[in-house]
Amino acid sequence: MNDSVPPTMTLQTLLDEEHRRTYEARERFGAIVPLAQQGLTILSTSVVSVSADNGIIAAIMLAIQKSVNLAFFSYIRAHTAQAEFNCRQAIEFTALGAYLLANPDTDFLDSSDPQNPKLLPNQQLSKKAYKWLEEEERNISELLKSFKYSINNSTAHGSIYVTNFTINLESFADNSSMFTGSFFDDLSINDSRAYLMSLCRLIVLIVETMRRANERTLGIGMKDALEDEIALYANAVDRYRETLGEVMRNDKQRHQAD
Repeated sequence: MNDSVPPTMTLQTLLDEEHRRTYEARERFGAIVPLAQQGLTILSTSVVSVSADNGIIAAIMLAIQKSVNLAFFSYIRAHTAQAEFNCRQAIEFTALGAYLLANPDTDFLDSSDPQNPKLLPNQQLSKKAYKWLEEEERNISELLKSFKYSINNSTAHGSIYVTNFTINLESFADNSSMFTGSFFDDLSINDSRAYLMSLCRLIVLIVETMRRANERTLGIGMKDALEDEIALYANAVDRYRETLGEVMRNDKQRHQAD
C-alpha cells in the first residue's frame, strides 16, 4: 500500500490507516518496536505502591505514562511533531514529579482563599523543579535539558521544518499542475527507527530520574531491582543505537557515492 495518504481523504480512511500503521508497526520497523514496548512496560510497572497522602505523585506518574505512550503511538503512526510534543510534556512532568517526590513538604497549592484553594501557576513550580534538578542531579538535569532543547529547536513549534515532514517538495517542479502531500509524515524507515530509539533513551532517563528522587524520601514504592532492570534495558537500547547508527552511516555513504 502506498504510504502517501492525501489530507483530503475521509475521516474513516484516515482512521483505517491509523489502525493499519499500528497493527503493522513491528513488520514495518522491526526490533525497535518490541524494544520500545519493553520500555513502556518498565515505566508502567516501576511504581508498585503510592500512599494515600501522596496522590499528586500518582497523578504525575500517570501523566508521564500517558505522554510516553501517546508519543509511541504517534511515532509509529508517522505523526512526529505530535510525538515530540508528548515527549516534551513527559520531560516536564518528570522534572516536576522528581522535585515533589524528593521534597514532599512542597506546597503546590495557593491557599490565599481558604474556601477555594488552587494549584500554583505551573511556571512557578517548574522553575523550582529545574533549579533543584540542576543542583542535586546535574547529569540528569543536563540530559533532560538536551532532550527538551532538541525538541524545542525542531518539532515542538509550527515551523517550515515541520511542514517538510508532510509535503512532497519534488511535486513543486516547474511543470507541475499541483503539489502533493500527506496527512502522515513521509520519513524513511531508519529515520522513524531513530525517533523510536530516542524515545527508548528518554524512558531510561525518566525512570532513573524518578528512582533517584525516590531514594531521598521513599515516598512511593518502586519495584525491587529496578536499578538493575533499567541498566540492562539501557544497555540494550545503546546496542540498538550503535547498530542503527552504523546502518544509517553506510546508507549515507552509498547515496553520496551514487
